[in-house]
Amino acid sequence: MKDHEYLTRRISYLCWVLILSLLCFSTGFGQISSDTLKILHISDTHLCNLDNYQAKFINARNHYGDGVKPLETFFNTIPKSQKADALIMTGDIIDFYEAKTPGGEFLATQIEQFYPLFNLCPIPIYMTLGNHDINSYWIDAADTTKIYAQFQLNANKARATWIRNIPCFQNGTYYSRDFSVGATKYRFVFLDNGYSLRDGARRIDKSQLDWLIHQIKNAGNQPIVLFMHIYLPVGDKNGDGIYFKANDPDWPDAESCSKGLLKLLNENTTIKAMFVGHGHKNVIEQIDFPSGHNIVQCETGGFSRDPNNWRIIKFTETKIIISMPGNKQQAMLVDLDVISK
Repeated sequence: MKDHEYLTRRISYLCWVLILSLLCFSTGFGQISSDTLKILHISDTHLCNLDNYQAKFINARNHYGDGVKPLETFFNTIPKSQKADALIMTGDIIDFYEAKTPGGEFLATQIEQFYPLFNLCPIPIYMTLGNHDINSYWIDAADTTKIYAQFQLNANKARATWIRNIPCFQNGTYYSRDFSVGATKYRFVFLDNGYSLRDGARRIDKSQLDWLIHQIKNAGNQPIVLFMHIYLPVGDKNGDGIYFKANDPDWPDAESCSKGLLKLLNENTTIKAMFVGHGHKNVIEQIDFPSGHNIVQCETGGFSRDPNNWRIIKFTETKIIISMPGNKQQAMLVDLDVISK
């Protein structure tokens, strides 16, 4: 990259950091609208530029190769038409961090190529990382049984690149923000669960869990909303035939809620809702916890599959109102005062 291009990109980045810092420090940002905070939610955009990669890999991922234009159109129309205050993207923003070139080297430029597109959005963007955002793809030309193998060989390098390029990650890939809506102050917590945990039990690592415990304690009685990529696999609780994953109808039970993130969710009634991605479906389910309270989990379907997969989430002093995909019609209302089944 030429020196003047790099300098221009860094100046633009620093301007975004300054704007977001001033908004959060001076107004809590939620004060943009005194009685309602209006958030756009999208997930799984899977943006990628497939030039200069192995043909075998291009053919396998080409279904995501034309994602830039729909997101540009979205940025240019929906935030303004919906009068949104901010956009939240819950992971798999890009389709991969790096993959093999015809020469056999890894090429990792997808995050940097996303950055100019990020700057087109007229409202602040908050993000969480998904598994694809830190994935490496390895193609073995001699192996005829597999198209490619998917690993997280350079997850730390990927995270460092996100931190270097995107303002909301300036202090790390998990973070929180407070938003004031009238007399109510919400705490939004953005988790990083984009890696693959092979033991099947955990959703976040120990250090992040310690940080989350501190965030919840520090928030006091503030309503807390979690944003993360990978959903909790709750089944069809509301009987509408659309669910996150077939599971034991009694899940989560006391045993599953005895440790980790589920223990934290079970014990804290201030956590009101979770917004997720990963499954590429439009799903809302209420998760009933053994302690007697529930948390609404909402997924907005993959934007890469349908650019009408967006939701409006309205935060008021007493309620969280979640829209249907692609319009303003109400799909779910979360009453902040109701904490029991």
